[in-house]
Amino acid sequence: MALTLVQAAFATTTTGNTATTASVSWQTGDVVVVIYGNAGASNANMAAPSNTGSGLSWTQNQSIASASCCGGALATAVASGSSSGTITAGSVAGPSQQNFTGVHILRGSPGVGNSAGTATPSSTKTVSITPAGGADAAICWGVFDWNADTAQAETPTSTTHGSGAPGPSATPQKTQVAGQYTYHWCVLDDQTSAGAVNYGIGGSNTGPFTIVAVEVKAGAGGATVAPAQPIVVPSLAAIQAGSW
Repeated sequence: MALTLVQAAFATTTTGNTATTASVSWQTGDVVVVIYGNAGASNANMAAPSNTGSGLSWTQNQSIASASCCGGALATAVASGSSSGTITAGSVAGPSQQNFTGVHILRGSPGVGNSAGTATPSSTKTVSITPAGGADAAICWGVFDWNADTAQAETPTSTTHGSGAPGPSATPQKTQVAGQYTYHWCVLDDQTSAGAVNYGIGGSNTGPFTIVAVEVKAGAGGATVAPAQPIVVPSLAAIQAGSW
């Protein structure tokens, strides 16, 4: 089965320490990626997500709570059973006045590959990943801009999905929260490079930025190639006799 993004959902809040998505569904073996962040690094001790429903055990792949940057994190789970529910993520200290939680659910993957993140206040707008599984992985990433500058175009270009396929939320998402932060939430379904690629945003904004990214390994899909058939060369006698 080829690797496929089957659902995506996100949520934001302006109060409390967490944001909770609408209900999503997962099946056994699905990879669930949660990217989350907030506007206050000094309060941003990022906790592992929680969920209603069953079958998800979280690994926190990246967690960033550096001074003078947004809090940012990503966590993943490989579903041990089929279920559905909401997903909540955020910090354990607070209050953090602005929170974002975004969920991608991918099917047909053998598991989670490499991840990366920035933890230093700088104007760097991308982070590099070399896929552990080679080409055709999906990459999920998020950028949180402490300076709350205008939202920018993603780089590479994020895959666009309508709210109907997958549902319940469209991807990508990016919003400037005036005076607080700007978030970008992106996914590239089919990253064709097997080498290092930079993921993040473009533009001339100066940040500082918090960036997290993770690889979901490519599935084993693809066309089935029929076995080669032997080439039969007729004898001269067969040709002369008209039996060929």
